[in-house]
Amino acid sequence: MTTCVFRYCKNTTRNVSESSGISFHRFVHHGHPKREKWIKIIQEDRSEDMWFPTKFSYICSAHFQADDFYTTQSGKRFLKKTAIPCSNPSEYAHRNLQACPTSLVEVQISDSESNLDSPREIQLKKDLKKVTDEKKLLANKVKKLQRQNKYLRKKTETLTAILKQLQRKYRMNKQIENELIKKAEVVVSSSNKKIAEKD
Repeated sequence: MTTCVFRYCKNTTRNVSESSGISFHRFVHHGHPKREKWIKIIQEDRSEDMWFPTKFSYICSAHFQADDFYTTQSGKRFLKKTAIPCSNPSEYAHRNLQACPTSLVEVQISDSESNLDSPREIQLKKDLKKVTDEKKLLANKVKKLQRQNKYLRKKTETLTAILKQLQRKYRMNKQIENELIKKAEVVVSSSNKKIAEKD
């Protein structure tokens, strides 16, 4: 059973037929300029930013204006390349068909319609946010490393000062030790001489 992808549309191949004037139309192929606009309209209608069509996704003809169709000599009805769907078919009558644009040329996206970004634009914004978040994270890491480096530099300076004090103290003790050794050698030498004289 084929259904219409608009959230509140009840048209299906089970309860309507082409004889009633309702037909179902697939999304155009990838790369077609109309495809992303259709997707944006459906995403807004369904309040699903990550909704994307499949090969089973259809829009019923109730969401298009009569001028959006053309009929072949064999009697088959097809959508024009410029056709754009509308979420609420009743708006056609109440707003003199102003609810839906009749062509891509008439479609203008203002700042207030930024929530209708194309899938590519949505992905680009996500990539940009990811890069921005990574940049902020790296900036925080750099600041943390700078603080750690400053702390280590101060600690190194303190340890260097202590080391110099110890080195000075060690040299002084060494001098005292050398002087004591010399004095001891003098005393020993003097004692030896006295002993030798007695002998």
